[in-house]
Amino acid sequence: MVAWNSTVNIRVRAKEPISVDKLLSRLKLLLIHDIVVDVYSSADQPGCQCRRPGLTSYCVPRFFDLGGVLISCSLSNKWHTRRRFLLDSSFWRLWDVIAMSGWVAVSMLSFQSAYNLNDVDCDGLIPLLPMLNTSTECALAGDELSFYTVGYGMFRDILDLFKHFISTGRWGFGTDIGLTNGTSASFLDYHIRLLDLMISRLAQPVDILHVILELNLWGVCKSSSINYIGPHVADDPLDISQCNAMMLVLRASFSFSVTSRYCVNITKHCTFDNLSEN
Repeated sequence: MVAWNSTVNIRVRAKEPISVDKLLSRLKLLLIHDIVVDVYSSADQPGCQCRRPGLTSYCVPRFFDLGGVLISCSLSNKWHTRRRFLLDSSFWRLWDVIAMSGWVAVSMLSFQSAYNLNDVDCDGLIPLLPMLNTSTECALAGDELSFYTVGYGMFRDILDLFKHFISTGRWGFGTDIGLTNGTSASFLDYHIRLLDLMISRLAQPVDILHVILELNLWGVCKSSSINYIGPHVADDPLDISQCNAMMLVLRASFSFSVTSRYCVNITKHCTFDNLSEN
C-alpha cells in the first residue's frame, strides 16, 4: 500500500475565469500525461477544426466574440456521452483544468440548439466559456459535469458508500471484513479520514481516485469477493484489477436500494449502463 501523507493542502478554485493564455498553458501541460488538447480561440487559426461548413458561417465568430474557446480532444466523447469516464485518470486531469480554472463547458445540446448544428458539426469538440458569461446570449447553458461541485460530489458518493460498508462490517457483497483486528481498523480509519480530507480540500482528482481504487481493492480482497472479478485476475496488471474491483462494487451497489442511495451524484451524471462499460 502507498504510504500517503495526511497533510493535504487546500486548493482554491478560481473565483474568476483565468485568461485564455493561462488556460491554454494548463491544457498544453496535459501532454505530459499523453493527453493531447488543441485549443481554438479564433476561426483564423491554422488547422482549426472549426472550419467546417456548419461552424464557420455563424457559430464560430459569434461564440468567439463571447470570449469562448473550442477545444478538441480524444476525451470529448467521454465528456458528452458520460461513458467510461468515472475511473479514467486522463479524463479527471482534463476535468480538473476546466473545473478549477473558472471556465465552464457549454452543454452540447444548448450549443447545437443555439447555432443550429448537428452532431457531425461538433464531433470531437468541447465548447468552453468564461464562467461569468454563460448566460449572456442564445440561452447557452453550462454543462453540469464541468462544475467542480459535481465532480467532487461523485467522489463523496463513493466515500459515503465505503463508510456504509465499514458500518456494516462487510465490503460490498463479500464476507465479514473482520474489523476486530486492530491493524485493519486503523488502516480503514486512516484512509477514510484521508479521503474525506482530500475531497474537502479539493485535492487533485487523480490523487483522490488513486486512494479510492487502492482502498476498494483492499476491501474487496479482505472480504473474499476478489474471485468474482474474473478467472484471470491474478494475471491482470494492478491498475486493471483496481478498476475491475471498483466496477464490481459499484454495479453490485446499484442493484440494492440500501446502497444505491449513497450514489445520487453518480446516478445522475453517469447512468448504470454507462457505469457497466467503464
